[in-house]
Amino acid sequence: MCLLPPFLPRRSEGGARRAIATPWLGRLTTRWAGSIVAASVVATVALGAAATRLKLDTGIERLQARTQGAVLEQEIADRFSLPRDVLLAMGEDSDLQVLLEIDARLTQNARRSRAAGHRRQHRPSCCQRRASRTASQR
Repeated sequence: MCLLPPFLPRRSEGGARRAIATPWLGRLTTRWAGSIVAASVVATVALGAAATRLKLDTGIERLQARTQGAVLEQEIADRFSLPRDVLLAMGEDSDLQVLLEIDARLTQNARRSRAAGHRRQHRPSCCQRRASRTASQR
């Protein structure tokens, strides 16, 4: 793969193309076959020994974005002992009614989504319905 591009023609011309031929490469590999195998074995052993000292961080935390929203989400999870494998949707507005309308749209979209169909959802509108039921029972 590394040797092929230099042998390709620079321009595509309408005439007959010259066949790619590298007879010297065949002669080289035939003549030096033992040396090529020995060098491959030495390189494999050396790289294998060096690989034992590699430290890989396979945690998903390294892939997370480092934004203010991600930091806030982590603070909320720490403060309220929430699990880390949840999706938090946060909104900010001075009018509670606007936030509840956004919550209703988000809930409606989540219900349409096949992936969210089997997951439990906790949303502000649940608290609002409970509060309105409690107020009506009084």
